[in-house]
Amino acid sequence: MERNVKFDLMKGGGIILMVIGHCALPHAFSRVIFAFHMPLFFIISGYLYKERPIMDIIRRNTKKVLVPYIVTGGIVWCILSITKEDYDWGISILMANGSLPVLHYKDYAVGPLWFLMCYFVSAIFFFFLLRMKSEVWRIVMLGGGFLLAMGWRHYFNLLPFDILNAIPSIGFMYLGYKINNPSVCEVLFRNKVSLVIGYSIAILCCLCGEVSMASMIYRFLFLQFIGALYCCFIIYKICPDTQLSFGAKCFSFIGRNSLALVCIHSVDYLTGITESIMRGSMKNGEFTLMLETVLKILFVVAGYIVIRQIPLLRSIYGISVSLKKAFNK
Repeated sequence: MERNVKFDLMKGGGIILMVIGHCALPHAFSRVIFAFHMPLFFIISGYLYKERPIMDIIRRNTKKVLVPYIVTGGIVWCILSITKEDYDWGISILMANGSLPVLHYKDYAVGPLWFLMCYFVSAIFFFFLLRMKSEVWRIVMLGGGFLLAMGWRHYFNLLPFDILNAIPSIGFMYLGYKINNPSVCEVLFRNKVSLVIGYSIAILCCLCGEVSMASMIYRFLFLQFIGALYCCFIIYKICPDTQLSFGAKCFSFIGRNSLALVCIHSVDYLTGITESIMRGSMKNGEFTLMLETVLKILFVVAGYIVIRQIPLLRSIYGISVSLKKAFNK
C-alpha cells in the first residue's frame, strides 16, 4: 500500500511541536500545542491500525518501540550516573512515566520517553479492546477505564510500564480507528453542524483546556478527545497531498523518523545538555527562547547524524531512509 504523505507531514509537525513545547514558551502557546501534538500520534496510529495476531503485535513493537526505549534509557542512565550522584535511573525505566514524580522523586521521570512505553502498552490493550464485538461495551470500557485511571492517579499515584497513560491513549487510538470508517467520517467531518460543534470544542480546549498526556492532565475530560481530533483534522486539511516543496519534504522526513527523533530529543531533555550550554546566555526572554529552540533542534540533527554513522544504532532506531534519497523523491 502506498505511504500516506499527509500522515508523515502531520507526524513531522508533531515532532517539531514537541521540541518547541519543551522550551520555555509562554503558557498560552504551550497550552495550544499540548492540546493535540501528542494525541495526534495515537490518532494516526489508530487510523492506520491493521488486524494482526497479538504475538505479531508484541514482536513488531518490541523491535520498533521497546528496544529503542531500553537502549535510550540506558544511554541516559550512563550520562546521569556520571553527572548525578546516587542516581537510580532503573526505577524510572520500570515506571516509564513522563513527568509525574516517581516515588516522590521528580528527577526520576523519563520525560518524552514515556511515549514509547505508552505506545507499546496501548497497542496491546487496543488489540483486546477490538476483540469486543459490542460497540457499546467498547465505549463503556474506554470511558470507565479513563475515569478509573484518573481516579487511580489522584489517590494512588502510579502503575508500572506507564499503564495509566496508556488507558487514555487507547481512547485517541479508537477515535483514529473509527474515522477510518467512511460513514463515521461523513458524520464527523462532512456535516456542517458536526464541524461547527467540533471546531468550537477544539478552540475551547486550545484556549482554556489544560492537557498533558505525560502528566495525565485533562481539564475538560472527554471534551479534550474531541478537541484533539478536530485539531488533527484541521492539520490534515492543511497538509498538501504531495511533497513538491522542500519544506514538505523536510516535514515528511521528520515524520518518517519520528520515533528515533523522540529518543534523541529525550536524551537532551533528560540530561539537560542544551540547558547547560545556555547558562551563560543573555536573559532576554525572546532571545533565550529562540536560542533554546535552535539548540534543541541542532541536538536532534546531530544525534541523527551520529546514529546514521553507526550500523547497530541505525538498526535499533529503524533509520533506513537517507537524507539524499528522501529529498530526491
